Amino acid sequence: KVKDEIEFSTKEAAFLARKLGHLPLALEQAAAYLLFTKCSLKDYIATYKKQSVKLLKRRKATRPLGDDKSASQRFAVHTTWQMNFNRIAYHEEFGRCASLFVELTAFVAPHKIPFALLRATDVDLFENDSTALRSIVGLLTELSLFREESSKWLAVHRLVQSVLQDSIRRQSGKLLVVLLSAINALVSCIQCCEMPNLEQRAMREAV
Repeated sequence: KVKDEIEFSTKEAAFLARKLGHLPLALEQAAAYLLFTKCSLKDYIATYKKQSVKLLKRRKATRPLGDDKSASQRFAVHTTWQMNFNRIAYHEEFGRCASLFVELTAFVAPHKIPFALLRATDVDLFENDSTALRSIVGLLTELSLFREESSKWLAVHRLVQSVLQDSIRRQSGKLLVVLLSAINALVSCIQCCEMPNLEQRAMREAV
């Protein structure tokens, strides 16, 4: 599908594939970004390089990346994920609500994440705009951060969750804010009988 809609050279495609370690998840997120933004592969590679430099600088302030293959793979996924997340966070109408939902899902089980958790991030928005739910779900799935499992459930890749948890922990004071928001959202889910399965190990580590 990318080949049909985005112009690129074989050389550019091969370069990006090597840069992403030929990882299916990273390649999937890169393809989603290209289709969503309609940018050229050349521009994507330039943006990827800039984002990777930013992330490397943050990591050096906490702990080094490491030389093993798994660390490099995680970093590739972190970079593609961050680029896609930025597109969501900067969305004029739904950015705040969608990005908060993404952060909350770092600490729940990766499957059967209820739409109720998304609605709990901004009750007023969903009460006043009947199209908001489908719009945000579409935004999240188009950028390949989530997969829609049914008419009321979403799923997220465990590696994406791991990258997200790592990103939250690296920001001073962010973890407490996210956990408090998650508690409020989960209470709302319980009240409407759509409680997601807690990833207990992740919650224990977070606390």
